[in-house]
Amino acid sequence: MDAPVKAHEFLHGIDKSSLIGITHGLDADTLVFTHSRHHIVVENVKDRVTVSSWSMKQIHHITAPAVYSPNRNQFLTVVNKNVIHCWDKDSKIEQAKKYSFQKPIHQLFSTATMEPIILHANGRVQLFSIGVAQRKQLLAALISTAEHIVWSDAVELNSHIMSVMVTQTKEYEYKIYIQALVDPQSTVETVDAPLLLQAGTHVSSCCLHQTINKKFDILMLLSDGQLCSIPTEAVTHQSLNTMDYNLHKIPCTVEKNVSITSTGPSNVAAAPVKLDNIDVLGIWNLRFGTLVHKIPLSSPVHKASQLFYNGEQLFLPCADSVLAFPHESQPSTLASVLGMSTGMVDPMNRGSNETEKLCSLLKAGDLTNLTSSKVKQLLQSSLLDTKAFPRDNLLQFVRSGLIRSSILQDFVPKLIQKKDVYLLHEAMKYLPDVSDFTMVQVLDFYLSQENGAFSEIVAPPQEIATLMGPLVDRLAEVNNNGADEDADVPATYRQWTGKAVAIDQLLSMKYNDVVLMQELQKLQLDRVLVLLQYLYCKLKHSPIKEEATGTPDITQVCDWLSLLLDAHFSSFVLDKKSHVILLKIVAFVSDQVHVYNELASLEPILMQLREQLQLPTQKYVGDYCIEILCIR
Repeated sequence: MDAPVKAHEFLHGIDKSSLIGITHGLDADTLVFTHSRHHIVVENVKDRVTVSSWSMKQIHHITAPAVYSPNRNQFLTVVNKNVIHCWDKDSKIEQAKKYSFQKPIHQLFSTATMEPIILHANGRVQLFSIGVAQRKQLLAALISTAEHIVWSDAVELNSHIMSVMVTQTKEYEYKIYIQALVDPQSTVETVDAPLLLQAGTHVSSCCLHQTINKKFDILMLLSDGQLCSIPTEAVTHQSLNTMDYNLHKIPCTVEKNVSITSTGPSNVAAAPVKLDNIDVLGIWNLRFGTLVHKIPLSSPVHKASQLFYNGEQLFLPCADSVLAFPHESQPSTLASVLGMSTGMVDPMNRGSNETEKLCSLLKAGDLTNLTSSKVKQLLQSSLLDTKAFPRDNLLQFVRSGLIRSSILQDFVPKLIQKKDVYLLHEAMKYLPDVSDFTMVQVLDFYLSQENGAFSEIVAPPQEIATLMGPLVDRLAEVNNNGADEDADVPATYRQWTGKAVAIDQLLSMKYNDVVLMQELQKLQLDRVLVLLQYLYCKLKHSPIKEEATGTPDITQVCDWLSLLLDAHFSSFVLDKKSHVILLKIVAFVSDQVHVYNELASLEPILMQLREQLQLPTQKYVGDYCIEILCIR
């Protein structure tokens, strides 16, 4: 990512220290700047021109940031804490429609298609139309009188609106509230969860962060520099410990007036923070914990700063100006942060030429010159971080054969933890020298997964007609009925080809029979029964010789079956559920032995018939010869 250009300044000639909020404007290029005294300015941040501005009378004070509602095509703001002003974009603010409420209003939120949201100081939220209709009524409080709102936000999600807020008491106790509003009924569903922090720490700033899968997390920057990510789905009525949701420890000094904002699925910006005793605006990668940008701040940041991102620029109110830093969010990959994971390194000074060379090789897709030690260092730095998971780059490393057996003990458990079946299957396909321990570890994971988890694994067309995948659901029939009816290759087996391909890949790999038997003893009996059932199916339909890579032949299947029987012989004897499958295996093997014996007895008969029916060899007779006939 390129370094940002020089910051631009906005709002010349007015008191920037009174700025209380920045919100989205009429379109993607305009923003609304609100000042606590009397001013509201709509600025075109792309062309750097003022579109509209309004000033209130001296007796009125704006107490919440103004918002523009596309649904109403109006601007709205809160005056003197309990009066909402609504006016058209081409009207004067004196012509605004005014709605007085009984209790104070904390903030207004705007959505793309639905009505504006009113957040009352007592914690309750309402759609604008409902709030106006009931403004003379007393609204029951959601939060106690000892709590006050330290941060709040609202987003539109399909057919409802989600409002999120964090409250605090004097004892530095925090609580998260989530309220869902459904339009047009305006029914409100509320959940709350106490927040547990380490002693001596407090919440410095919060923001909503939309993840790659379009879900929302609550990002929290704590006073000790710890960055937490709490999924909104995790907020129930149970207490939440921030230590369970830690992302990274930002090695900086967090200022009291720090503000954070999400700049895309992969990054978060924070300002002001102190790095090397300099106040900076820092942008960190959420997946790797690396510093993406470090921008020194030339002027002090206002004590009530609000960092705002509109998709193209970062806006930060300072003491004498509003600074705009061009910034474009880009997808996070291992290549984008290569060389920066061992200490927060400024990308403008990445370090050695070797690191830059590795970065260019990875971006270009040329991985042949990357050494094993360097790949090991890069992978371990990402594997040890529970939140970082560069799937595309790991897949690229796997297919290029750059992952060595020395890091499999970290690599495979990571994939199992993430339940990434496809990447695990690719790793087993391309990684050399996979140990028997790892092989059985992966096999145990495969057997524990539902068949739908293997949807990314597609069998080649020539294998679909013959693959007989294991049915995990069939185990329930074995457990309940003591027999697996129609287990001799039912037609429904054909839909489990993804799981069959993954297991076949393991069955066709090289192994040490002594070590493998010891590892197979660690499998649980229920999964052993599933594997036994599958091996029985493969025994009936495996080719005599390996037809393709990743498909076991009859010899390999027999070896696995023998090792499995040896590893769990006592369990099979005592468990009645296994007797049905074992009897079928015995019957099948007996039939095969009988057929083989019959075929073996045919061999001398065929040889005798061939000799008797063979045509006599024609002798060469010349044009002139004497033949002697013997008459008996």
